[in-house]
Amino acid sequence: MPEHPAPKVYIDDVLMDAHKTDTKPVLAGMSIKYGVESDLDMQGVESCSLELLIKEPSDLSFLDLGKVVALYHEPTAGESSFTYFVGRIQRLYASPDEKVKGALRVSISASDFTADLANETVYGVSSAATPASTRIGHMGGWAPTGWTVSTFPLRFPDRQHAAIVYKEKPYLDLLDEFLRGQIMLRTNRSYYVPGTGAVKNLTAIQDSTKEVAADKLGKYSDNSWGVIAGQPTAASTVALRVHASNVLADAGWTKEPEDVMTEVSLQRLDAWNGTDDTARTPITSRAHVDTTAMRNRFGVRSVEFNTDLPAGGPVSDVLPIFNHWLSTESQWRAKQLTFKDTEKLTISQLSYLIAPTSRQTAFLVVRDPLENRPDRGTSDIRGVVIGGSATWTGKKWELTVTLGRVPGLPAAGDYYTCDNIGTVASGYFAEGTCATVGDELSCNDFLRIGAP
Repeated sequence: MPEHPAPKVYIDDVLMDAHKTDTKPVLAGMSIKYGVESDLDMQGVESCSLELLIKEPSDLSFLDLGKVVALYHEPTAGESSFTYFVGRIQRLYASPDEKVKGALRVSISASDFTADLANETVYGVSSAATPASTRIGHMGGWAPTGWTVSTFPLRFPDRQHAAIVYKEKPYLDLLDEFLRGQIMLRTNRSYYVPGTGAVKNLTAIQDSTKEVAADKLGKYSDNSWGVIAGQPTAASTVALRVHASNVLADAGWTKEPEDVMTEVSLQRLDAWNGTDDTARTPITSRAHVDTTAMRNRFGVRSVEFNTDLPAGGPVSDVLPIFNHWLSTESQWRAKQLTFKDTEKLTISQLSYLIAPTSRQTAFLVVRDPLENRPDRGTSDIRGVVIGGSATWTGKKWELTVTLGRVPGLPAAGDYYTCDNIGTVASGYFAEGTCATVGDELSCNDFLRIGAP
């Protein structure tokens, strides 16, 4: 498989490229840290560090704090372009290079545009009580100049959100309080277009830790059988299938505090009483869900969310939020996976694992992991990629991804049990026999697909 090309580096829409003249800056190394460590969190500031080698004395006015830096994949035939990272320069450091005589090595630290949003305040916010389908439009109107707000389908488009009046309010707080009432997460899906510049976008997506489709049985063109791993149904995920031989065996498994939640606390909004700002209710917690048995078993493990739902609203509005985040199963998960050789990934798979436009979209399925592991009994390792770190070595990518909580799996498969595989009338299975099963399926797969 051919090597992946080096990413193109643009600073304020100027290409840093060493191929045309020797005096151009050379990319000497790069790493990106992205996503979140816990799928309870909204996206924070993502970071990138890179080094440029300046071979000859040059005018470095193109380097300054606040300038836009973008790492971009330039497509070849049959490929799509994508952005590895886009943001602003936050810190610069220069020193003589230790290996190349007379050369200058410049270190650049950058943050994505979430750092801009963290300091954005909206003034004069006012809205009557409104359904979510209207409020999300308001969020786009209140967004800072140059930003668009996109959303996958709202979970509860008809749910009534509270009237709000704020003299001033941090924009991300305003958006996040709305999204918490919808069981949705926020990602910064900004990207870069050469010659045009950065396109700034916030995207809201449904949390994908529950409501997972069942596994299905499939047959390939050569009549061998395979399993289609059930994907989260609440988000627009894309399944990326890799073999465990390309994942380091020392990945490890973990059980962490967010893997079990016995208490969910919500804050809601009181009706505006004529003061400067809308006021918050005391915490509403455990009022509608009995978690006594859970707390007796695991202790009090709590998470608290601020919402813009109205105080005194219907119980049916808050029950789904409690039930979604409450977790009564303590499951092992392979939280971090490191790829042995990213050259075995297609450029499309690489884009889903790194590009900001694909945050919380990649559903990684690792087939045939070793037998001796804490979660033995499952046919593979699977989870939504919620973050990671990627380093360009100068020749290839080194990539470690972080998986979210183990998605809830239905007890059995979707259809095609062992009994009806041989009798189903569909031509799709007509040529599938025991002789053509091959080595793709395991006994655990058949247990997941459905018992006879």
